[in-house]
Amino acid sequence: MAVVSCTANLLVLESSTGDEQTRAALHSATVPALVFALVAGAYAASTDRRFGFIDQRLLTDPSRARWLGAKAVAQALVGLGYGSLGAATAVATSTIVFAARGDTFDSTSTVVVRALLGVILAAPLFAVIGAAIGSLTGNTSAIVACLLVWVLVIEPPTVLGLPEIGRWLPAAAGLGLTLSPDAALLGQVHGGVALSAYAASGLSLAARRFLQSDM
Repeated sequence: MAVVSCTANLLVLESSTGDEQTRAALHSATVPALVFALVAGAYAASTDRRFGFIDQRLLTDPSRARWLGAKAVAQALVGLGYGSLGAATAVATSTIVFAARGDTFDSTSTVVVRALLGVILAAPLFAVIGAAIGSLTGNTSAIVACLLVWVLVIEPPTVLGLPEIGRWLPAAAGLGLTLSPDAALLGQVHGGVALSAYAASGLSLAARRFLQSDM
């Protein structure tokens, strides 16, 4: 998905130059990494309930806080893997496409380094948010579907139509952190702070709900 998206964007934006083209290419290649990290976190946390593994885990170690913390850390590492893979794919694809048309892709430029660092930081946060939401239910299909609808259907038109509100939503904040070329989004620092706040709040709310539940 990242390779196809990045290549298509570079071909469409062939007439543009400089940072605009670079940011668009990196953005198109890193979005799939963020989406997959989010889904992976939700899937891993919800399947414990879906298949009854959580009963065995809590019998072995009754600390629910430790279970949730371990799940969040594990999924953050998975997200880091997705982010790193997304960044590597973006650089490799951009380098090949640029070379094919006789140009050079500068992977050491400030814009590229900041964008790649952004996705490597954003993907673990997306995974933690997914894990926090997934820990609340055992219905994996429903939670994954809801997350995809939110990220791909609800947020984009909100950012487009109501940018003052939309830019503060979780996925939009994540795109701001990855230095997305959309001018309506938050800056990289503000996007990172907002996304970190969403991850921390989601984990806190999940812990409170999980610790008080009968499961």
